[in-house]
Amino acid sequence: MKSNKYILVIFALLFHAAVFAQNYRYEGYIQLSQKNQVPITIKLNVQGLQITGSYYYTKVGSLLNLDGAMLPSKDYELRETNEKQSVTGYFTGTWNGDKEVVEGKWLSPDRKSVHKTALKKVPVIQYNLITKSEQKKQGDTWHRAEKAYTIAVMQDNPNATVQANFNKLMENLKVDLNIIEAEVKVNAYINNEVKVICATDEFVSYHIIKNLGGEGQGNKELHSFHTFDLKKGEEIHLKDIFMASTDPQKWLDPLIDKWQTEMNLDNGRNGTWHLVLMEGSLQMLFTDIGNELNFDELQYQPITIPYSELRALINTESALGRWLKK
Repeated sequence: MKSNKYILVIFALLFHAAVFAQNYRYEGYIQLSQKNQVPITIKLNVQGLQITGSYYYTKVGSLLNLDGAMLPSKDYELRETNEKQSVTGYFTGTWNGDKEVVEGKWLSPDRKSVHKTALKKVPVIQYNLITKSEQKKQGDTWHRAEKAYTIAVMQDNPNATVQANFNKLMENLKVDLNIIEAEVKVNAYINNEVKVICATDEFVSYHIIKNLGGEGQGNKELHSFHTFDLKKGEEIHLKDIFMASTDPQKWLDPLIDKWQTEMNLDNGRNGTWHLVLMEGSLQMLFTDIGNELNFDELQYQPITIPYSELRALINTESALGRWLKK
């Protein structure tokens, strides 16, 4: 009986930790010197006393991993590691009741170099996933058609315009669920799935995966990527963040040539390029038109555009340009 009681207590603790896992986002800086504040962005997942997450230098974009724990005194210590799992530093500090990090420190791997950090919690965009599907059969035969979609719906955003623009965008991406007899006869199948890649309170980048099937056309998986201005309600392209004197295509061509060589592709591959906002960088992602090639999500690596290469070209009058300059 006593052992059963212990099992119940352990189960309750695990349940509590799972239910109350929270995600947080912070923006701030590391004070390297009196005149040098390096901007950083941190994302953390807090589950019980365990903390995991990542951060990047806002102007560089290289992602570093974080893991650690919160101590009973509300102090925390996070270990920073790079992609090779080497320790590159530590974060220490104190949380208040709202888990807003007021002040803390960054320490070098040997803990001899210490710099002040100041961070402020910013809202995490919340989404619900909505899935809907429709099927239609032809009598008792095996012929049938199906259409389905999965979209993200924003909720509880304090900016009503941002929320309305995002939800209108998603509404327009829904598959028309009306099925005609011609589609039933060829066993047609259509499914759109929308994945949010990255979102701020001004922009969202998303990925559409369209699965198509049916007699005579086989199965196809088509991909497209987009970045959307949530305040203006418009898609953003590379030309929208460059100064008018810069030709975006001419600037991008050498990167595409290098990419084609690395990917072992011939020049003239049919497809399009889209600007995508990632956690720590801008990327150009290639979308094949699907007639020549079907591919998985990660078969083609994106072209990453470091902020340092864009700095002198950015039009700070554009919304995304202003955001990048931060």
